[in-house]
Amino acid sequence: MTTEPSAGQSPFARRPASPVGHAPPLEARAPSEHSAIDRPKSSRRMPRVTVLQLGIVLQIVLLVAIAWYFLRTRPTYTGPSSAAPSATAAPADAPPKKAPPLVLTPEERRLAMDGLQALQGLRSVTEAGLNYVEYSRRILDGKVQVDRYVNAKAGDIELRKKMAEAMEFYLFAGDAWNAKIRKEYDGIGSDPRVDLCPLLRELRDRARGGEYISVEQARGISVAVGVSTIWSCASAKIREVEETLSPDKT
Repeated sequence: MTTEPSAGQSPFARRPASPVGHAPPLEARAPSEHSAIDRPKSSRRMPRVTVLQLGIVLQIVLLVAIAWYFLRTRPTYTGPSSAAPSATAAPADAPPKKAPPLVLTPEERRLAMDGLQALQGLRSVTEAGLNYVEYSRRILDGKVQVDRYVNAKAGDIELRKKMAEAMEFYLFAGDAWNAKIRKEYDGIGSDPRVDLCPLLRELRDRARGGEYISVEQARGISVAVGVSTIWSCASAKIREVEETLSPDKT
């Protein structure tokens, strides 16, 4: 039904809109607590699914690290060893093996004991004290006894070597004593027999030259006055011979 305009009213004038079914102006709207536009960004919560995913990822990384560690430290099996166990292996606390007994014929043993007695005699007289002339005679007599066993074709090689070295110490001590008496020190300090006696070598190497003496002379003097040191090295070698010829070894 069409309403006719009243008198004096323009037909083109617009009627006020009915409030029914129309939204109020923006100024009249009450702010909403739940509006997404008015909610500050800082109050937004992280979705729970992200936290769960992060926990799952951390667990996976931890499991991978544990598996890698065990795989890395696990010994590799290479199959049964084809090498035979060592027959010489011994426990750490096992006593050292004794040297095999020395086997000598009656003649070899007689010559060895004669040489040992000659060396023991030289040891006794040097400990008691004697002059150079008597010493020279005694070492010549002792050398005859020792050489009978040392120069024999038969006999234990190691035993002959020890007896020869002991005798050589007494001979070298005679040369050093003679150099001291004559005051001729050149050459005695560089004698290769010095190296056979560690104590004498140490004395020789510590010698130093000076304004009126050369290094060679200083070393020669240290050897010439070290006769008793040479005798101590000879005694140590005699003890080795005695140990070798002891009844437990033969």
